[in-house]
Amino acid sequence: MNGPKEWRDLPWRWLALFLFALAVLIALLEIWFPFFNFWHNPVNKNILNPAGDWKQFWDLLLSITLRLNLIAYLLGAGLVGLAILPLWFLSQKNSARAGRMKEFVAGAGISLFLIFGAVVLLNQILSTLMPRFQMFSLALIALFSYLIGKGVFLGIQWGFKRNYGFEFAFFLGVAVFLNFNLFRFVLANLPEISILSFARVIGLLLIISGLGLALGILPSRWHRKKAWVFPLEKYLGLGLLAFSLWLVLLPVREWGRIFLSGWEQGNTAEEGSLPGTVKSPEATSKSPNIIMMVWDTVRADHLSLYGYSRPTTPFLDKLAPHSVVFDRAYSAAPWTLPSHASFFTGLYPSEHHCDWDHFRLSDDFNTLAEELQEKGYVTLAYSNNPFLSRFSRICQGFERLVERSPFDIFSGGLAHRFATGIFRPEFLQDKGAQKTDQVIFSWVKRLSRQKAPFFIFINYMEAHLPYPSAQDTFHFIAESDPSDLRSATRFSDWTYFNCNKVNNEKELSYITKRYDGAIYYLDLKLSQLYSRLERANLLDNTILIVLSDHGEGLGDHQFFGHDFFLYQSQLWVPLLIYGPPNLAPAHITQPVSLTRLPDIVFALLNHRSLEDALKEKEGGEVLFAEASPPWIRINQLQGRCPTGFDTQRLNRSQKAVIQWPYKLIWDTKEADELYDLAEDPLEQKNLISQQLEIKLELSHRINLFRLTHVSPQAEGPPPLDFQTRRALQALGYAQ
Repeated sequence: MNGPKEWRDLPWRWLALFLFALAVLIALLEIWFPFFNFWHNPVNKNILNPAGDWKQFWDLLLSITLRLNLIAYLLGAGLVGLAILPLWFLSQKNSARAGRMKEFVAGAGISLFLIFGAVVLLNQILSTLMPRFQMFSLALIALFSYLIGKGVFLGIQWGFKRNYGFEFAFFLGVAVFLNFNLFRFVLANLPEISILSFARVIGLLLIISGLGLALGILPSRWHRKKAWVFPLEKYLGLGLLAFSLWLVLLPVREWGRIFLSGWEQGNTAEEGSLPGTVKSPEATSKSPNIIMMVWDTVRADHLSLYGYSRPTTPFLDKLAPHSVVFDRAYSAAPWTLPSHASFFTGLYPSEHHCDWDHFRLSDDFNTLAEELQEKGYVTLAYSNNPFLSRFSRICQGFERLVERSPFDIFSGGLAHRFATGIFRPEFLQDKGAQKTDQVIFSWVKRLSRQKAPFFIFINYMEAHLPYPSAQDTFHFIAESDPSDLRSATRFSDWTYFNCNKVNNEKELSYITKRYDGAIYYLDLKLSQLYSRLERANLLDNTILIVLSDHGEGLGDHQFFGHDFFLYQSQLWVPLLIYGPPNLAPAHITQPVSLTRLPDIVFALLNHRSLEDALKEKEGGEVLFAEASPPWIRINQLQGRCPTGFDTQRLNRSQKAVIQWPYKLIWDTKEADELYDLAEDPLEQKNLISQQLEIKLELSHRINLFRLTHVSPQAEGPPPLDFQTRRALQALGYAQ
């Protein structure tokens, strides 16, 4: 097929196709702006980009980051397409003006895409530079975006007058958008950019602009002389649009695979068989479903379930007499990534190596989700923690993973947040719990219709700073509490409190009440899920597991937050299991590490005694925990409070061993600590110089553990892929 000899001969349908293709290309290019790191510092080993790692590249393609971007720009292209319809109708009546109409549509459509990108970029810049002048910032955003769009429109019209055609408009739009993102990168990294780096950036800007003009002018001339040029452009546009639709419809494809495999597994499995420690037999419709709820950052001693003075968990208290409650469950690490990796793999951080020195779990490890999937379970995960994503690989084995939306980073995320604020503003009042519940309820409804059992993992972030604003989270805040603390910006992360010693009792009390209110809110969400399972007639065949990945320091040992230290406030976590009628209620008092979670799950599925299962492995009631230097937290504290916090407290490695009631904390700075947890649960009295026999015994166990669990030594900060950096920013670890 020969292409049109002139731009004005281009059919309207192909104009619409090229506009959609441009929208897709811009959506793809925007999330690749971290590639500019190479030009900023080509030898910087602390930044990884998907360009150099095909696994990261694939994770990026499948991530919600790209999907939201594509949806936003495709919707914009759809609006342009709708605008074309009346112009197309008019062009049928007045063919003489059809060419001018096409020029206008092409210029206006491309300009609108760029105005949208400019609004996002300028919003990020001005909201940072002028947060107190919101209305003035909005006026500047509107003005600059209009000027940029108008300039691009005039440039495109100039190209049409020179008969360059649509290719010129297409590649001019691409070049301008790339330069937007280059400008965004420069401003985001301005303090780190040297004169040489700035020269590289200027050179890259000129190269992008030159290539954009060249790629715009040459094809527009070729397609009039070469018959193959236009068909090639058409098929490339169709391919790009088809690829984007495949990515956008990825959840539909995942659900199709889930339901098809679920029905097949439910129908062909042997009757009465249960998953166990061997690869077969398959799961059946009689195998219990499993729902695992992780209340991120919840310490056990702030639950009324464990004797706390405030009624923070009224529903959990009612559920406890019908459940197995672990009185002394301990995390293997004091922060999200290694802790989740540990209770999914059954390994300690020094075995799976997923910690501050490595942000991705290796595919070589088999996770609980993968094992259950092999048994015929449908595996689903909903993560509100940006660390638990496709990039960290913690959630490998889940057939369907819903990640946290990157609200304030790219165009799609901001458009999503804007739409959410209009149509579902209640979803912005917490850290995702309300939206999560809506999704989980729909999952349960769908899955109740099929025969295969399911495993659902949920991570809730309500107890993690910054605290949500939902009304129920203020449950313990009285009218007499200081009203100015509700809007205090210092509650966005713990750096302020670590930098400045808190002596104000009202402020400390307010912090505790807000934290307790977040736990109360999570308990309320649990009660709602329980009611939904009850209405779906799933309770009698569902194992409900409630736990936390780590605790939170609230001024204990002069530290706010987590990420480091192996004290009770960081390691002692809730663990409760509610199961079918054949699960006898019990209180398990022996210390249990969350690394035993896979063993616990399979013991339950095989109707085995939990006490026997927990005693099978060598070591009996002895358990361990590990912490490595949180170099990101150290850098943050050094930058924001150079004299207010002794970062040397964090710049060390620690390991802990618990042999009830004693706990020994060993660290590389030879500042060991020994506590009697039964007599001193707050760990205020160090017995290291008094209980010498206990110290020697536990030191021996620590030394054996160190010999058999050797952590790889990292030379300086590890490389970061841009998704990890985004996760760190979302959690307040990086600016």
